[in-house]
Amino acid sequence: MSAQFVVFHGSVVHTPTRGSLCVLPSAIVGVDGAGRIAFVSELKDQDVHHAVKTAMAQSGIGEDTQFQLKSLTRGQFLLPGLIDTHVHAPQYRFVGGATDKPLMEWLNHYTFPSEARMKNLSFADEVYRKLVKRLLKNGTTTALYFATIDLEPTKLLVDICAEYGQRACVGKVCADINSPSFYIESTSASISATESFIAYVHAKHPPHSPSFPGGSHPLIHPVVTPRFIPTCSPALLAGLGALAARHNVRVQSHISESLDQVAFTRSMYPLDSPQHFGSDARIFDSHGLLNKAVMAHGVHLTSADLQLMAERGAAVACCPLSNVFFAHGNLDVKRCWRENVDVGLGTDVAGGPLTTLVQAMRWAVGNARQIESTKTAAPAADSPSPVISWKDALYLATLGGAKALSLDEHVGTFEWGKEFDALLIDVNPSWDTSWDVFEEERGAGTGAGIETGADSAESDIERIEMWVEKFINLGDDRNIADVYVKGKRVAGCA
Repeated sequence: MSAQFVVFHGSVVHTPTRGSLCVLPSAIVGVDGAGRIAFVSELKDQDVHHAVKTAMAQSGIGEDTQFQLKSLTRGQFLLPGLIDTHVHAPQYRFVGGATDKPLMEWLNHYTFPSEARMKNLSFADEVYRKLVKRLLKNGTTTALYFATIDLEPTKLLVDICAEYGQRACVGKVCADINSPSFYIESTSASISATESFIAYVHAKHPPHSPSFPGGSHPLIHPVVTPRFIPTCSPALLAGLGALAARHNVRVQSHISESLDQVAFTRSMYPLDSPQHFGSDARIFDSHGLLNKAVMAHGVHLTSADLQLMAERGAAVACCPLSNVFFAHGNLDVKRCWRENVDVGLGTDVAGGPLTTLVQAMRWAVGNARQIESTKTAAPAADSPSPVISWKDALYLATLGGAKALSLDEHVGTFEWGKEFDALLIDVNPSWDTSWDVFEEERGAGTGAGIETGADSAESDIERIEMWVEKFINLGDDRNIADVYVKGKRVAGCA
């Protein structure tokens, strides 16, 4: 798409709040040359071109502005781009395999050797390009990446994301203890390289360049990234906390992930130790690393931990499938929400053997039902249920992820002033039989299957909701016709 004004006409869907779905059966979305949403207007019976001209005038856009009209067909709709809040970029080479060991053994046997190979920049280039292209094809317009402990391949990942047009938050992994000799760094080297990485990203993607509206918004953001407590000395954690505060950047790590990881942390900080802080959350907080943090997994967080995270503005990346393999439990997403902790959705490539958030949404719903099913007694009538719906899962993968990354002023929904990160979904390539059945049932309920007025509008919304639900439960990259980031088409099967 060239840098011109573009107007999309068709069905538009997003999740402005948890558990809700906003469906505009017929709408126009104007996207300016900078990739920002200039207007979102619902159509009734107006002529499309007249409605566009009216919306442009109301938005202060000159009447002589030329625009390209892109009309969606029946079975197509716009969704916000998907936001993956936990990806290990160097682990893409073994995604789908290596699921036979507990977490701490898995790291030593598979992960550390794989990540060390990224020192070979040619190899890293091949892996990272395949990963970014695959994620974009799967609808991931924004990703929060762990790279490796080595600076140059981490910078390479930034450049590849920018080249392919993916919005990304990238961190150089930090680890100075309890790591193999071939994949470890000194405390001072880790801190120095992290600061160099922040400077590199800010030089290429300035955080304070003027823009309108809402101030600056670069495509790539640096993230301070202690791997997790077992591989980071107190001195390293303190140094990274100071860096995060000085440069005002986000933090990412793993927190209370699995029983063996929690036990490892407790062995490092025993109860009778003067450095005992009680939990992963309190250890991170004591070093200034819980502010603006996205912490992966969080399966074994206590209520006190969640309350502390809420106070610090920290979020959790829910990784439903990798939790099944490694975490000895499932994250209760609703419990996090009750404690006012934002939650995003993550694939956890490669701890989670998948690369698409569409599948992660399915697993998130299934995990919540599994939590409910393992209760040993019938819940009280007024007790909160951990069950989440497919609408909740879509929220996690869009606006929930944006909130976790503090990007919700810019992406996650279709609103004026936000950037157009979007998917054009097409249900037509799939579900021939199930779709026909649904249409027949709608017709059977109304005689001829033709409705008018309010009944017709309600039917349109129900039909589109069914499209969205079927896409989440049955769809894949074949149904993602176009992928847009900042208004630019960057992938898709169309």
